[in-house]
Amino acid sequence: MLEGIFVLEELTSNIFFWIFLFLVVSVIFTFLLKKFTSAKTYWIGSMYKTKKANPIFDRFAHHKRIINFLTELGLILGFGLIAVDFLYGKKMNKFKRTGLWIISILFLYFVFELFFGIFAKESFITEGFTDIFGINLLSFVFALSGFAGFIILYLALTAVDIITKTLSGVKACPGIAPVIPGVEIPNVPLVIPLHAWISLFIILIIHEGFHGITARKEKFEIKSSGLLLLGFLPIGAFVEPNEKEVKKAEPIKQLRVYAAGPMANLVSIIFIILIYNLLLGFIVTPFIAPQADAIKREHITGIQITEVQEEIVFCGEKYASPAFGLLEEGMWLKEVNGVEIQLKEDFAESYKGKKIGDEFSFVVEKDGVEEEVKLTANKQGMFGFGSEEIKSKEYSFEDGTFLFFYFWTVDPINNHNFFNWLWILSLLVAVVNFLPIEPFDGGRIARVIFPSYLGFWKEKKEKKEKIIMKVLFYAVILLFILNALPLFF
Repeated sequence: MLEGIFVLEELTSNIFFWIFLFLVVSVIFTFLLKKFTSAKTYWIGSMYKTKKANPIFDRFAHHKRIINFLTELGLILGFGLIAVDFLYGKKMNKFKRTGLWIISILFLYFVFELFFGIFAKESFITEGFTDIFGINLLSFVFALSGFAGFIILYLALTAVDIITKTLSGVKACPGIAPVIPGVEIPNVPLVIPLHAWISLFIILIIHEGFHGITARKEKFEIKSSGLLLLGFLPIGAFVEPNEKEVKKAEPIKQLRVYAAGPMANLVSIIFIILIYNLLLGFIVTPFIAPQADAIKREHITGIQITEVQEEIVFCGEKYASPAFGLLEEGMWLKEVNGVEIQLKEDFAESYKGKKIGDEFSFVVEKDGVEEEVKLTANKQGMFGFGSEEIKSKEYSFEDGTFLFFYFWTVDPINNHNFFNWLWILSLLVAVVNFLPIEPFDGGRIARVIFPSYLGFWKEKKEKKEKIIMKVLFYAVILLFILNALPLFF
């Protein structure tokens, strides 16, 4: 019998192994890229430019109504009432314009509450600031200024939280952190899995691709499109339109091009969910997952509790550990809510129909004696204990090979991991790109929209733009610095 593929576990857990492997593969990849393509290479960095994507952009560019609808909706989601008024309100009389404002604010407020409110509230550190006089501040700011205003409010409130905790001697979590899949960032409680590089690549292609399609729909020349690579990893994508043509065009044409990328990422979330359900329902669940499940059940004795926390500390906040004093390290977990537990996959079945605040029934065994323990998760949805699967025998080479394939291809689908990160990162890329500073798409949108509301300011248009963009840039950079402080302290 062999330890199979898992014999490399200790080696591959060492970060220096992965750095060395990445550098070796990257040097070889960059050398081959330089030798066989026209890409510009810089040590292990590369820029690949091409015009081969232009026919693809042209093929989709004739869907004018759909593109106009999506890009204008993107502007509204990105800049809220400001975009609604710029697109439609300025053409109306005062009475109709006021009515449009009221309807838009109410509509956007409830759109945010319905689709994003729960996510935003649960992820927010400064809960006390989110409701004022019964009105959800997050939803109201979104209604007024879209994701552009929401992300600035998020950064501002998180900065207040970080400063308050730091001055009190409490360790806070950073409000922002670099997105580097597979790398554990100091003081960041979340590690993005390695396979998220694939997600980022897909997201970049979708984002820049819709920029290109919209630019061609507006009859702008596309000089080139391409990828930025660090070794073999895509760290950026770009579409390079003729900037002189874009700047001379009507404001609405410019805005559609700028809003296209983040809106494409938002729309892609719908397709991600659809594809996930099709794969899970028609391929993974009926055919592949049962074979992996059978192999694991043959080799896994059960689930053993490895630690019980006295309290749970997250981002400087302390939360109760419901398991403390009731569960012990070394106990075997036999049942949860009447479902027999042998594999970690069994937890999903045992949690069905349950929500935070409900009582959970755990049957545990110690020294051959079983007992039932009732626990209620804390408000973070945690019980305060860790567990692991205990093997009864080593995997054969064939079983190990199949499981290796399963864990790296099918399991991320079966356990929602890959698709969860794909839609989460799509949302983050879209929202961050609406930030009203350059080089983000939101900065280009702000440069077009904001100066038009400053007619009372007797300055040249170019000077207005320059001053507005400089003020926004320094304000957001200051918020970035404050939000990043916990990364260094």
